Amino acid sequence: MKTATKRVRKKFLARAAKLLAKGKISRFYILRAKNEIGLMFDRSYLNIFRPWWYDQFDRWSELNFREEHEKFFENAAVEIEKETRISLESLQEAYNRLPKRPERVRKYREPKPQPIRKLKNPEEFKIRVHENGVKKFLSVIGEKVFVIRDYDFFIRHDGTFWVVSDVKTGGAVSKSWSYKDAVAEAKKRIEENFDQYLKILEKHG
Repeated sequence: MKTATKRVRKKFLARAAKLLAKGKISRFYILRAKNEIGLMFDRSYLNIFRPWWYDQFDRWSELNFREEHEKFFENAAVEIEKETRISLESLQEAYNRLPKRPERVRKYREPKPQPIRKLKNPEEFKIRVHENGVKKFLSVIGEKVFVIRDYDFFIRHDGTFWVVSDVKTGGAVSKSWSYKDAVAEAKKRIEENFDQYLKILEKHG
């Protein structure tokens, strides 16, 4: 709800007070009055109680925060009723009598599947997988994306992610939702850890 100017708030609360006294206050005025009065309590807390409480730092061991806050709330309620001429108890009773509106149930919409980028130069490659501790090679369709020092790398889509693997061992290097991100990450990993990559090739050679 947008914050009204002081003049508009005063005019509105005066109207709400008259309607409440007549017992003819509408839902709109009830909700708006409660909102405005809630803001008045907030301002009183921030501008009066909180500064006072921190000024009592040396007495915190003697004071009970909850009790002091309740005293402040009661005093603030009296001042707000004087200023607005609205009985907070009557306003709350009017609010409680409002018919409760059923909560809106938002229907879940399944996200539309994003179209998978088509491969420009599809080829068949082998990928290395482990099933129950046994190494296997499966045939997949992908395309070559880059070469580093005569070693080829290809990309494929596994149904969820784009996966970049090296052609020689079929081992995955990177994966991402994005084709470009998967390629960029794979390039970075191989270039920054090329010696380690060579050791992997020797191990699986």
